Amino acid sequence: MHVQLPGNVEFTVVEGRVQVVKFRRSRLAFLMSETGHDMLRSIVEDIHEDMMRSLVDAPDVTTPPRASLEERLGACGFDGSTATSGSFQRACVRMLSADLTDADALIILEACLRSPSPDDAVRNLERYLETAGSPSVFLRTMLS
Repeated sequence: MHVQLPGNVEFTVVEGRVQVVKFRRSRLAFLMSETGHDMLRSIVEDIHEDMMRSLVDAPDVTTPPRASLEERLGACGFDGSTATSGSFQRACVRMLSADLTDADALIILEACLRSPSPDDAVRNLERYLETAGSPSVFLRTMLS
């Protein structure tokens, strides 16, 4: 008996026992919960809005109170530290400044969450984007 399960998991059952387990990697193998995806999307949108407002010196509009960035990132799966939130914010600004859309930035940040250490992944991404001469080529390559 051969069974194909969603999520790219394959195994063979012989006499009621699992004999072989295979995990095939693909972009669909990691499906973030819709709630987590929406929380991360709202963070990216807020950072983008703040970035655009600072560029045009627009007055701060009254927005509903929201939790701190550290708390919101902690709820998404990051460690919620100040260092991580700073790196996350700077990485978002650099990605959005390189003409990525919010959705593109979200794909890259979700990839960071899939890594064994999401906090280090965001810090390394931010560090690379800071030192790269033209991060847009790197980012477009990551998205393809």
